[in-house]
Amino acid sequence: MENTEGVTLLLVLLLGSVAMLLLGVGVIFFVSMHQRRVIAHQAELRAQDEKMQQELLRATIMSQEEEQRRISRDLHDDIGPMLSAVKLKLGQINRQLANNSVDTTYADEAKSMLDTSINLVRNISHQLLPPVLDDYGLAEALADVCHKVNTPELKVDYTQQGNYMRCDKETELTLYRITLELINNIVKHSGASKVEIILRSTPTSLFLSVADNGIGFDPSIPKFSAGLGLKNIRSRLKSIGTDINYQRLQPGMLATVALQLKA
Repeated sequence: MENTEGVTLLLVLLLGSVAMLLLGVGVIFFVSMHQRRVIAHQAELRAQDEKMQQELLRATIMSQEEEQRRISRDLHDDIGPMLSAVKLKLGQINRQLANNSVDTTYADEAKSMLDTSINLVRNISHQLLPPVLDDYGLAEALADVCHKVNTPELKVDYTQQGNYMRCDKETELTLYRITLELINNIVKHSGASKVEIILRSTPTSLFLSVADNGIGFDPSIPKFSAGLGLKNIRSRLKSIGTDINYQRLQPGMLATVALQLKA
């Protein structure tokens, strides 16, 4: 009888242990699954947040660019022709005054001031939205920039590789702006005497590289990576879904941008 009770007690203890073990495993499994769901949910929220930030950044940049387009059109289409018309009127007054042998100094000065104003308006308009970019695309715009900034002190070479097919205006404008920023940084800080810009195209991708023979810098150093110019470049490129890579050369720097084109 005692043996039967002992066996029963042992069986009860064994079953109880198994039950506790199963319960423990169940709790661990439940906690693990819950943590996985929490981690997955947090990852999803982070991805959504990053996407929203990217879309907000893109919208902000595009809003700025659209405002610049509007200002450019207003300067070019409204103010420019008006100044030109005033210039013509002053020319007529000047000729009439000359025929009557009246001093035309003031009219000449006003005409000269209008010439200066017209040139300023034209330059501002072109800087806000260069016509060559809007009309002919990135490849021609880069060639035009390189031609204009090329001097005996800074030789700027431009090479186009592959058959460039125009992409969307946002991408072209972004790559154009960051190229100007890179050239500006080279002129201001590098002491370079040579710059080489290459635009390479394939049916599915676009590669832009800007190399110089200046003093270079280490992009891992906070004071360089936190600079406003580099931040602006990364922000613009982030809005089109890519980034920039910097590499030290001997001497100089190489900046490259790789972009997968939308189908």
